[in-house]
Formats: sequence, structure tokens, C-alpha cells
Amino acid sequence: MDLINKAIQISNKSSDTIIVFKVSDDLTNVIDGLNANLGGIQDLLLAEFDSGIHIINIDADSSLKYAGTMDSSKNGLITINPSAQSSQGRGMLVLGHEVVHFRDYKANVSNWSEYKMQTELNAFAWEEANYKNFIPSSDHDYYGTNIADNVRKVKNGTYNHGH
Repeated sequence: MDLINKAIQISNKSSDTIIVFKVSDDLTNVIDGLNANLGGIQDLLLAEFDSGIHIINIDADSSLKYAGTMDSSKNGLITINPSAQSSQGRGMLVLGHEVVHFRDYKANVSNWSEYKMQTELNAFAWEEANYKNFIPSSDHDYYGTNIADNVRKVKNGTYNHGH
């Protein structure tokens, strides 16, 4: 695990919703994509939260089996595999997916174990609504099919990601 050492703050126009991302320096595509507001990522993420200040810690771990994960045993720590972010767009999709888990976790701490299937559906719904903003059109069919396959696995109980 790497130290989290880059803070990026975003807020909506009225500044009543603020997200502070504390991001590992090893996640350059996430940092650069957030700073550049790639695909309108800032507004897309801000729309997921009620007003208030939300602090999200994001670590890097190249040994992670998945592109990203949110750890409920570590107060919602998001960990992203730097190898899984082949582009800034892919980094934004992984970030968005995991931020949805973070949001859901914070809203459902007391019954998190019962909420895991719903949070996966929510995260894939976010990806489905937004992936065309972040990946080349030549990859849209593949990515859309991949999301649909994962949603099917979640619904039939064969998707195992460990959130």
C-alpha cells in the first residue's frame, strides 16, 4: 500500500457539496483525469452526494486482483490498481464505480452486509450511464457488453468482488 499524498478538492457551483479526494501519487490517470475534469467527471461525482463535505481516501495497490475496491472495514477506503487504469478514461470509470460504493457504504453502514448486491447494481448503473464519456467509441460495444454481463452476474449471485 502506498501513502495517500495528493489532495484534490471539487465542489458544486453553490459550494454546498464538496468532495476532497486524497489520492496516492501512483494513480496518475486518476489525478490527471480529476484535475482536467475529463468527461465532466467532477459534476458526475458531485451529483452522487448530498450537500456536505465528503472526504474520500484513495490508495494504490498493484497487487489488487480487481481494477478497484472499496473496503468497508477501513471506513470506505478506495484502492485502485494502477495497472488497471490504461487511460485517464478508464481511471475515471474505476473511480466512479468505487465512489458509488463509498456513497452507498456511508449511507448504509448499519446494514452494509445486506446492501452489497444493491451497491454493485448502483455502481454498474453509474458506469452504464457514463462510460461513453470516458472511453473511445471503438470500445463502446465491448464495454457495454461487459457491464451487462457483470449486472447479470450480480443478479444471479455469481459476481464476487468483495465490497
